[in-house]
Amino acid sequence: MAEQSDKELIFLALQGNTTAFGQLVLPYQPMAQQIASRMIGNEDLAQELVQDAMLEPSQ
Repeated sequence: MAEQSDKELIFLALQGNTTAFGQLVLPYQPMAQQIASRMIGNEDLAQELVQDAMLEPSQ
């Protein structure tokens, strides 16, 4: 199966496809965590905040 583009994943995620949503956000999570950790100064809190922020659109 060929990799899907972000555009395709967004289309599927907007239709409620949770697998597509996960594939879309997963590559960006480490970068977001690193940025949040630097800004907050607490790695555990940064991880929690990033997870919350990335799950928000799916709810």
